[in-house]
Amino acid sequence: ATVVRDYYQKAKGISASAALVKATLINTAVDLADENNDGASDNDFAIPNVHEGWGRINLVGATDGTLAYVEGAGLATNGSASYSVTPTGGPLKITVVWSDFQSTETAAINLVNDLDVIVTGPGGSPVYYGNVFAGGWSQVGGSADRRNNVENVYIQAPAAGTWTVQVRGFNVPSGPQPFALVVDGGTSTTPPPPPATNVHVGDLDGSKSGKSTRWTASVSVLVHSGSETPVAGVVVTGAWSGAASGSATCTTAADGRCTVSKSNIR
Repeated sequence: ATVVRDYYQKAKGISASAALVKATLINTAVDLADENNDGASDNDFAIPNVHEGWGRINLVGATDGTLAYVEGAGLATNGSASYSVTPTGGPLKITVVWSDFQSTETAAINLVNDLDVIVTGPGGSPVYYGNVFAGGWSQVGGSADRRNNVENVYIQAPAAGTWTVQVRGFNVPSGPQPFALVVDGGTSTTPPPPPATNVHVGDLDGSKSGKSTRWTASVSVLVHSGSETPVAGVVVTGAWSGAASGSATCTTAADGRCTVSKSNIR
């Protein structure tokens, strides 16, 4: 994990989140042939399984520069983010990971914020949901995972053309929920923007709306590079104060701006 995080820092110029490090390690792991250590390389248990999880870590594959990746902005319930991916030949592996909000000791299900990954082929089919596996590969059909904060889609022989990867907020009671997306075996037509070495908040514009005893506060944030150039893809997080509480997160667009809002303030 340290090597992978160091790779992102030095080769890509980003401070990789824990979710991105984890997604990279899982996405590039190798399915072991003798996972149950019985002396026969017969792959008795294909990934994922209790013997090897998602496979043996492969640092060469994790740091060879071929992966497409995204540090996704926070999603709320029913929110979504879509990416276009073109297979480059061979298997297509898609991994989504998020660092979930803390659960409680009495919870029957410990997953708090539930995201889904849905991968759709050219023309709208086939459709794959995360973690629907058989024989080490994703299967068409099934249902969305409601237990895990890691979701994988591994397609053994993807059709040529443009595939769509959608990350959707199914239920996010403690959001917004950031996520990491890693793709191996495909190039993304919506790649993450090149990072700036130094960034700063160039401007904060506040506004309010509403009537009677309830109102909405909005803040527009402008992020610059050291040379005063707007920077896209920067995740901005801040805490509300005064009449509002909690935190808010947004990701800057091409013009370097993003907006956060807080409604129902007395």
